[in-house]
Amino acid sequence: DAKVIVLAKSDLEVIGYYTVSSASVSRKAATRKLKRNSPEPVPMALIGRFAIDDRYQKRGIGKALMKDAILRIAQASEQIGIKGVLLHAIDDDAKAFYARCGFRPSGVEDNLLMATLKEIAAELARLSSGSE
Repeated sequence: DAKVIVLAKSDLEVIGYYTVSSASVSRKAATRKLKRNSPEPVPMALIGRFAIDDRYQKRGIGKALMKDAILRIAQASEQIGIKGVLLHAIDDDAKAFYARCGFRPSGVEDNLLMATLKEIAAELARLSSGSE
């Protein structure tokens, strides 16, 4: 079961949302940094259905929502040993956004992206400081 997080302006207007659930990937499919000192399969969190209403895009809301997701996953990782995060990019624009957030192609599927929590946190901190 996935946890659903919704950002809304009012009860009737959803600005953005995402889901988080547990997942795993084989060590063979994991990126080099995720393979290091990881069990088989590598325990991961999955960010799914990440979306921002078109009217609110390009305002930093996606970045803020991604930070929220990573903070929640980082807190959970202290208890349950999550090694990283994976997600599926729906199109090239989504893939570019996720790449700016620190995700890298898995090498298994073109739109399957993953990263360690540390990689994502560092990239989001860099973006927040305005040093894009």
